[in-house]
Amino acid sequence: MESRRLTARTCILSNTSRHQGREPSLMEGIMTVRPESSLVHSKEVKTLIKSIAFFLAAFAALTVSAASAPKITLSGKAQSCHPGTPIRLVGVRAVNISAFQVSKVPLLMSKLKTMDTTTIVDGASMMRLDTLSRAADSLANSSTALLRVVSDLLGNFKLSIPVTDSVVVYGLGHDEDDPINHAFKTMSGRANTSFVLDMSHGGCGP
Repeated sequence: MESRRLTARTCILSNTSRHQGREPSLMEGIMTVRPESSLVHSKEVKTLIKSIAFFLAAFAALTVSAASAPKITLSGKAQSCHPGTPIRLVGVRAVNISAFQVSKVPLLMSKLKTMDTTTIVDGASMMRLDTLSRAADSLANSSTALLRVVSDLLGNFKLSIPVTDSVVVYGLGHDEDDPINHAFKTMSGRANTSFVLDMSHGGCGP
């Protein structure tokens, strides 16, 4: 119906101009086209607004979902000891702590497993262990972590992470005199846990 009205209006303006012995003016031409053009433009704007509204609603839903996902807290302490007798345990500050979902870091887990099964019997095996340690540190630094924190002055740290099957917590220290300057611990990612990250590699035992 609207199209018929616009067509009729166009014909009237055109016939009126020709009846007066002249061609339709530019303004008359614009008047005959503008209503239809405005109608199309209005529809395009409405479509654009609906698309933006849909995108914002979807983004808000994803944000709320991520914020409300269940989490656990892993409370740890990076710990070592002073040499001598009796042994005096101390917290290790400024340790870079990373938490990874075990299933997401297969290469890192493979390196750590190989290190655990490597026995030092000579210089060659010591060099191999050192190479594995450097590779593990590199993977820990470059892999996507659930969370990264730094231990405080007493060696304490907390990791609030999404619930997952299992987690490996990797601590990288800054003791240049220690050729293997990291420690790790694998645990369940389904419940709050407290643990010690032994930076002495068992050297603080009796």
